[in-house]
Amino acid sequence: MDRFGDLISRRRWLFLIVVISLSLSAAKLLPQLNLSFSLMPILRADEETQARVDEFQSSVPPNFYDQIFVLEFPLVMGKKELELISGLSTALEADPKVADVTSLGTVTVVSNFGMIPVPQEFPQTLRANETVLEAATRHPLLERRLISADGRSATFLVKSSYDDGAEHAALLIWLEEFVNNFVPPDVRAHFIGDEVSKRAMRKYMGADLKQGLLLELLVFSILLPLIFRTFRGILIPLTVVALAQIYCFAALVLAGLDFGLIDMAVPGIITMITVCDAVHMMHRFEESLLSGKKRHGAILEMMASIGPACFFTSLTTAIGFLSLIVAKHPAVRLFGIKASIAVLIAFLAIITVVPLMLSFWPIKKGVLARVPGFSKLAYGKRKLTFAVFGGVLVFALVGIARLNVDSHWLEEMPEQEPLIQDLAWYEDNFSGIMTFDVRVRGDLTQAENFKALEKFQKRMLEETSVNKSECYTHWLREVTGH
Repeated sequence: MDRFGDLISRRRWLFLIVVISLSLSAAKLLPQLNLSFSLMPILRADEETQARVDEFQSSVPPNFYDQIFVLEFPLVMGKKELELISGLSTALEADPKVADVTSLGTVTVVSNFGMIPVPQEFPQTLRANETVLEAATRHPLLERRLISADGRSATFLVKSSYDDGAEHAALLIWLEEFVNNFVPPDVRAHFIGDEVSKRAMRKYMGADLKQGLLLELLVFSILLPLIFRTFRGILIPLTVVALAQIYCFAALVLAGLDFGLIDMAVPGIITMITVCDAVHMMHRFEESLLSGKKRHGAILEMMASIGPACFFTSLTTAIGFLSLIVAKHPAVRLFGIKASIAVLIAFLAIITVVPLMLSFWPIKKGVLARVPGFSKLAYGKRKLTFAVFGGVLVFALVGIARLNVDSHWLEEMPEQEPLIQDLAWYEDNFSGIMTFDVRVRGDLTQAENFKALEKFQKRMLEETSVNKSECYTHWLREVTGH
């Protein structure tokens, strides 16, 4: 390490040009960083379980929609409101960005005329002086799916013409403006679904990331003056932190990796490691200056005594994170790889930037830490120390045994967030977003099996958390005109 420090000190202008060029290039890559705060990578199970889910979905393909929105009317919907729904559906389908719209205005149902099932568009089934809800009750598949329980709201399920995620985000923005301009002022539009959730997550998690980094820099800006008496003792560690963050984010861009929810811990890890190592190195540098060494000699001694320690602590930390590659969860494995790379990048930034900045800094004398009573700290009472450590260890083991894994991600957002309010409203009036798929195998041409399946559905609906069931039996009754 001392040879590397000697090289930096003697070739400081070359290293300065390299560091500045590298920093500018890395900074230019930052706008390309994809902040992917989708929950899907975290919710995906291990490969074996995911393979079973994929096999299930290959036999019974799920019907996914890119955007979902609901129109809430002031009164129970009638013919006039249904005409507006049909007009909006037609206008949306006329745009090339939209591939398909499913709503009460476009859905096909089956009516029974003299024991003959006849397909019809739902608006054609509305009778004189009949509400839309009354007409929908003849077709149970529509209830709490395309029409709310109180008959005042209607759902629109929109499929995009594009497969790219960025196009879906643009479609949502366009859709919000289009719908709000189309409907009367007394009709409220609720936008829900995956893209709305991801947008809200990007907003809050991005803000948390920026605020967290700024708060860490602020805290260290206050603490570092308590440790060092010099301006260099404050600026150099903070500079190393900033550059290490930039390099790590740029590495994600170059590797084609996203910055996801689980990666929110990485910036904090980088900050802790870089500040701690930079403080150790700066403190050793100041001690060397006080012992009579010149700047060059102090840099060499700093690198020789502290450099190996920083290397081994960074290496063991990186190996610790890399051990997560044995985890069954793909997102956890990827996080371990990202964190280990980030730790090594932070180490390279520390051993390069700290001696480089010290080689240029105008230094008159060394100054040691001035924290009151700092030098008096010691482990004088071994028995007491081990007793306290043992108590803390037992407390930690008890806490681990009682650890509760909470997957309620919506509670992480403020209650006043429109997404949270709209989802709560949607859960009360419709069947909700979350579904539970069950595959039952058997000969469904046998009457007793058909009856058993309906009995199973009825039993499921007795659960308080289940408000709708959709099954083969419902579809068979619909296509035969009930």
